[in-house]
Amino acid sequence: MVSRTFTQIIEMPNHYNFLIQGPQTNWETDTFEKTVLSLGHKVKTYQRFFPEHSAILGGFLGIIDRQLDQQHVRYDDHLAAADRLAKKLLDIPESVIFIMGATDPFCLESDQISDITRIIAQKTNKKIIWLSGDCREYQQSIPHSVYFPFWLAIRENFEAPPQQRSFRFSCLNRRPARHRDHVMNTLQKKNLISLKLDVLSIRYQSNLTSLATHPDDWPNDHSIAHPAYQAHLNIVTETVPWERGIITEKTTKMFESETAGIMYNSPASLEVLKELGFEIDYVDHASLNDITPIVDLLTQLQDPQDCVSWYWQHIKHHRHNRQQFVSSAWADRFDAWFKQQLANI
Repeated sequence: MVSRTFTQIIEMPNHYNFLIQGPQTNWETDTFEKTVLSLGHKVKTYQRFFPEHSAILGGFLGIIDRQLDQQHVRYDDHLAAADRLAKKLLDIPESVIFIMGATDPFCLESDQISDITRIIAQKTNKKIIWLSGDCREYQQSIPHSVYFPFWLAIRENFEAPPQQRSFRFSCLNRRPARHRDHVMNTLQKKNLISLKLDVLSIRYQSNLTSLATHPDDWPNDHSIAHPAYQAHLNIVTETVPWERGIITEKTTKMFESETAGIMYNSPASLEVLKELGFEIDYVDHASLNDITPIVDLLTQLQDPQDCVSWYWQHIKHHRHNRQQFVSSAWADRFDAWFKQQLANI
């Protein structure tokens, strides 16, 4: 587990805010970034992976590019920030420092991440390891970086699945993204979704706002209280369905709630889930630019009774996936792989 508590906040210009913390940090302000990373150090599943005498550096090394069509921060700015950060880390006694880059997709390429970690390692004489959420790195590692499924590891106080399922389909879209618009527009044009039978939620301004059956002002607390998880089938429009895939709370909520799920995620992300013991092959999933599996399944399950029957036909998979998640059985598989990767860095 992480061995030292840090309360220092290192402020950087140009959108950089590096947070150095340990398991009992008391934050003076309550931002999402600080709360979720501080919480992580109190979670048993999260702690088990990290060696003693190490520290975790939270905070974004640049602005997340969620839509993958803009480069918000120049690479030179990242390198300059890494140089400033290295100077700040010289006085830290820990010899191994993890940079938490697994909470969201980063706009940095693999070779750029390697450059940044190498610069910091050379200037501090410490072992610097980037924790990446990019599922491609589970199959093919890059120097100074290792894959880490943050959103699987962060959850601890699990809730019981719903006793009654009142809806057919659900699909939540809190943040704008082209692939989410594409899915919802397609389903609407084909008359495959219903305001009466389904739970649809769109928070951002778009031509699809009228589709929202529930105001999307629910707190993103990672619980399964939202009516979406009382549906029989959850359409999981993950953050990035392209090559650079990530597994987030959108997927873990589906598992925890024992809801059937058809995912729109990257091929690499789907492979990671299978490697970690989740049973997802009872249905074809969408990825890259192909959402045909979603259209085909919803076409098949238009009759609410057909949807209910299909759900119960595959109930053993839903129950297995919930148990695989809440029992941390996935972590037992991941732990050995993770420690071997650390040994190789």
